[in-house]
Amino acid sequence: DTFGGIQVYVPQDMDYGGSHLSQGYQTMDGAAAEFFLRTRHIYADSDLGRLRMQRYFYAALFARMRSMTVWDIAKLLPVITSQMETDLSATELVSVAVSMLKISSSNIMFCQAPVYMGQAISYNGNSTVVVARQETADLLNEHFRENTGPVDASQLNIAGDDGLFDLSGLTASDPSVQFMGTLNEEISDAQQTNNIDGSATTDVYDTATPAPDDSTDGDSTDGDSTPSE
Repeated sequence: DTFGGIQVYVPQDMDYGGSHLSQGYQTMDGAAAEFFLRTRHIYADSDLGRLRMQRYFYAALFARMRSMTVWDIAKLLPVITSQMETDLSATELVSVAVSMLKISSSNIMFCQAPVYMGQAISYNGNSTVVVARQETADLLNEHFRENTGPVDASQLNIAGDDGLFDLSGLTASDPSVQFMGTLNEEISDAQQTNNIDGSATTDVYDTATPAPDDSTDGDSTDGDSTPSE
């Protein structure tokens, strides 16, 4: 609501508990965004499906922020600081936000921890998700450890796949690595292919979100166009 609504691409119709979102671009207020971000029972893989769906919101939020001026960002500070504790000054927070907006979406990566999950895994009668130790080490070593060297799975302080649960016959979930720039391209392709909302040629999301020049102070309008009707 603070942003005046955020235009998010919804990749499928969503219906649950009396709430509904149609496939296509939707301008979401706080209530709609909460429904979009929290719903999980409509997906076959529940929590994992919800995590993948949330990426569309993060891409939309990033695109919306890139269209803002430094003054727009500064006006959000009271809302942001009311939800966090920090020793950074207001000036430093604005500087961090502006620097972040200069990052290309092609360099922003989504992923999720590989896990074992299913009705067969429970603890004290509760369904349990177990982080997959070796697969997590593989994910870290491939994408996050280039400056510090590889980590062995045995070094990870992860409980669950060390004999506490019977994981025989189960396969760890995929980390689902995806870059925001690639997701934006998929969104644009889906929009043009399906002609959703009549906008066959206008991209709401930039496909790569190139980093703006330093002279712009992050005041870019990339990704904030409106689909033609």
